[in-house]
Amino acid sequence: MTRSLTADPPPWHWAEIEPSGPFRVTPFDKSATDIFDCWRAAYPLDHPDHYAGSDEQALKERLEPLLSGSTYGPLLRDQSAAVVETNGRVVACAILNDTPGDAPWGGPWMTDLFRMPHAAYAGLGALLLKRSISRAAASGMRALGLVVTARNPAREIYMRYGFTVADHFKTVKLPE
Repeated sequence: MTRSLTADPPPWHWAEIEPSGPFRVTPFDKSATDIFDCWRAAYPLDHPDHYAGSDEQALKERLEPLLSGSTYGPLLRDQSAAVVETNGRVVACAILNDTPGDAPWGGPWMTDLFRMPHAAYAGLGALLLKRSISRAAASGMRALGLVVTARNPAREIYMRYGFTVADHFKTVKLPE
C-alpha cells in the first residue's frame, strides 16, 4: 500500500496529536527489548502476522535488525514513535525506515505499527499512524509505503487514512 503525501497532504495538526488518559507519545529511542512485550502481544497465535519463532529469535531476527536499519534501511526516528503508560511500559509503536528506492516498493516505509490488543489501547495505532503520516509530509517526504497482510484488520485503518493498494503478492508455504 502507498499514500501520497503531496497529492493528498495530511492535516498539519496530526503531527502533534497526543493520546488521552495515562498515555504519552515519546520519541523513538527504544530498544528491541523495550518494545518486545508489546510487539509479541500485538501478534498472538491467531494473528495472520504471528511470528512462530522463539522470543530470542524474534529479538535477534526481527526486531533488532529492524531497529538497527539492517533489514529495511535506516530507522526514521523523527517519524517513528512509541506510546508509553505512566510507568514507562510501551503499549504502541510506529516504526518507519528509509527503504532504498522509490514508492511503492521503496522510500519511507512504515515497517511496523502495533499496539497492545486490549480495549484500553484502542485507537493508539491510528493515532501513531496519523502522527507518522503528518511528520513524514512535514519533512518533505513525497509518499509513504507499507505492506499489510490481506487478513490483517489494520488494512481497513490504513485505507481510512489514505493508503491505497499499490500491488498484491502471495506467499506460498510448501510442505516439507
